[in-house]
Amino acid sequence: AFRRHESTMRGCASSMQAMAKAGTRCRTYEGAKRGMGKRELWQRERHVLDRATGTRAGGKSSWSWAVRAKKGQGDVEEKTVFGKPSAPREMYQQYADVARNALLESLQEGGKFDVLEAALQIAAEDDAIKTQSVVQLPVQFYVRRRDRMADEFAKFYVPTDRTPETTLKALEAYMFETMKYKLAVNELEVFSSYRTYTHHVLAQKCGNGVGLAVVLGGMVRKLQEQGVIDFDVSYVVPGHAETPMLVLGAENDLLESEFTSVSSCFNRPVSDRVLVYMLLDSLKKFFWPWDWPSNCESGFLPAAEAAVSNSRVGTAAAGTGIIQASGRPFGDLERALLATERLVDCGVSSMQLKDKGVLLYHLKRYEESYHAFQEYVGKHSLDRSMAPPEQSVFDFGVSEGGEREAALLRDMLARLPLLITECHWSEPSDP
Repeated sequence: AFRRHESTMRGCASSMQAMAKAGTRCRTYEGAKRGMGKRELWQRERHVLDRATGTRAGGKSSWSWAVRAKKGQGDVEEKTVFGKPSAPREMYQQYADVARNALLESLQEGGKFDVLEAALQIAAEDDAIKTQSVVQLPVQFYVRRRDRMADEFAKFYVPTDRTPETTLKALEAYMFETMKYKLAVNELEVFSSYRTYTHHVLAQKCGNGVGLAVVLGGMVRKLQEQGVIDFDVSYVVPGHAETPMLVLGAENDLLESEFTSVSSCFNRPVSDRVLVYMLLDSLKKFFWPWDWPSNCESGFLPAAEAAVSNSRVGTAAAGTGIIQASGRPFGDLERALLATERLVDCGVSSMQLKDKGVLLYHLKRYEESYHAFQEYVGKHSLDRSMAPPEQSVFDFGVSEGGEREAALLRDMLARLPLLITECHWSEPSDP
């Protein structure tokens, strides 16, 4: 049985690649009958994998089959993420760049776009950066799943009178009663990225308010392409823990320029574009590594306080999150930064530049942080150009929190040139 398994593995390169990617371990009947332990079975399987992928017997095992397939890239050292082989940076970064460009192109078209596909591109970029996988997230697979649901609704569930109100009610009933999509009820799930990412919502048929609204928006877009829906539709999300609704017309939609945060959009009709902004802002808050200030649209204050303090509490710990005063570290700096960068690229309020700068500061990317803060100060001064001359561009407001934020921003702008110079000094000079 083991020899048959070995010959099969030798003959099927694709199977070998799949096994190498997933990190699976063979368990043969012959090995189990002979009482071979897990370690011995794993060593024999590793030997078979090495022989099938052309690795020198007795040498260092290499899992870089995907890299060797690319001409001119050569071999790389073995690297794993979550126990699985990871792609080199130039590969997974390319996947992330493709997803970012696809998102921005869809938003810059100016007309209608597929909100579900745009949300899947957000998930694809985050998946590429976080998992460093050799395989892209299959965006079109999830799009086809939506297409099948839309085809089924158009064929069997469209009401006979076909009025806008009855059509929207029928679509909501189809999604939440026939297809059994449900709202996450656990508080930890409602305020988590898992119930927000569109591919998870489609796969598990469960999500928070924003996640379910994106799937509803994708259904509406496909039905509009098919001619089943020939009128404008908006979305009302009462909250993360409440079921979204479809409403007719777009006269009272929240304007894109009025968007500041996801909480400002609750219980108001929003368009597809604002729905994408709500998704990005939700992910940003869920990944934000510090306690988000109550009734605030920005998380700058606690992040900046941690940056300028001399304590280790609130500082970044590589691979584990942010060190807390008590308990385990939490948060995800990388994905919080990704969400903030996309909000900046989409042209949302200048406040996002301030949050982007403090995240880059914690990641020790000081030059980028300094440029983000400078850009924020420049835009903020333009926004306040009609203010009295004695009012500083650092004034965030008359509240105590606003004064504290302004003082922290001035402190960080004073520190950053010194940190940048220190980093340049520590860099090895070319011979």
